[in-house]
Amino acid sequence: MRRGSIAALVLVLSIMVSGFVRAQKPEEAGASVSKSEKREEKPVELSDAKPLLTQWSQKATATNTFDVVFTRTDESPHSGDHDEFQGRLYISGADRVCMHFQKLTSSNSDEVPKPVDVDRVVETGKELMFYDFATRAITYRPVGKPNQIPWILSLPYFLKFNIERGYADFAIKLESETEKDALFAFTPKDPADRRIASRALVQVSKSTWMPERVLLLAPDGISTQDYAITRVRADGPVPAQFFEPLVLTGWQVFDARKDEVALGQR
Repeated sequence: MRRGSIAALVLVLSIMVSGFVRAQKPEEAGASVSKSEKREEKPVELSDAKPLLTQWSQKATATNTFDVVFTRTDESPHSGDHDEFQGRLYISGADRVCMHFQKLTSSNSDEVPKPVDVDRVVETGKELMFYDFATRAITYRPVGKPNQIPWILSLPYFLKFNIERGYADFAIKLESETEKDALFAFTPKDPADRRIASRALVQVSKSTWMPERVLLLAPDGISTQDYAITRVRADGPVPAQFFEPLVLTGWQVFDARKDEVALGQR
């Protein structure tokens, strides 16, 4: 396992993120985003992080619902794997979340990739439901302790960013800043969380105060999971059905809430 110094790692990832093509972004809450454009703004002198985090937190906590379209790219230099996904995220209130992932697959390089359902994650405030389409299995899990970070739900965590919880969960540093964006580095305080993801870099728009990009760094120091938000609709209607259990005939159901191996077939 190759590990560089934290300072070098932050520098490399900061360069990576500052060079990203800007994600599509809404000009105002509730609007659809326009086509992506390349970042051209120049860096500015770094501000104090807390006022920026406060504005982001105020916007996030004042927004009740989100309907988000995103992409995810997984890179693993160790194995040479490169996987691309598209997804949809719904958030309602403080603790209801639904994320659905589709993997883009093709049989050859000339074929247009097709989306295939792979995962669905639902949080109701009381439980987590994980749907694995490859194994046709549903797993119920408890939400966990209040400060536990469900890393698979990292995108909604940052969309619903709360500054008090953020400082409780992470060491937060403002890495770079332009007139339009701020890039924050989040390092988990809990060693158990660092064994899942060692760091997150979050690019936040200073016009909408919403995340545009979330880059998760794996514990190996080089593998990454890159989320790019391509559309956001805020405070619009989100049907309650997205947070309800799916009825899927023939799927295996596992219930980690009761420490039982399985509940049987559905």
